[in-house]
Amino acid sequence: MSLKELINALTGCGLTRSDAKIYVFLAREGPNKIHLIAKALRMQETELANRLEHLKRIGMVKKIDEISIPQFFAVPLEKALDILVEVNLKEAAVAEKNKKVVLRYWDSKLKESIKDNQ
Repeated sequence: MSLKELINALTGCGLTRSDAKIYVFLAREGPNKIHLIAKALRMQETELANRLEHLKRIGMVKKIDEISIPQFFAVPLEKALDILVEVNLKEAAVAEKNKKVVLRYWDSKLKESIKDNQ
């Protein structure tokens, strides 16, 4: 599998293209500082910091704080994929719950509309 195919596969699992590139870079290169990651990926440091925070929040990236300049590293690919599956399942559950709420609302408004038109 090529690097491009790997990034496409990760976007298919729910990551943005930027997040997939960051994850793959860290998985291949190991722990890195923000300014080096930004330079390698040609990203603004502020945008990169936001994307790293998101990846850290969902558990795909970890931060090493014990050193003078923090570094980030990727969790193993299999764990990262498990995380993406879990995130997608949670999002699907929320969507299903919202669907039920919308349908209940729609049904009640439709019934009111029918009564109003009679």
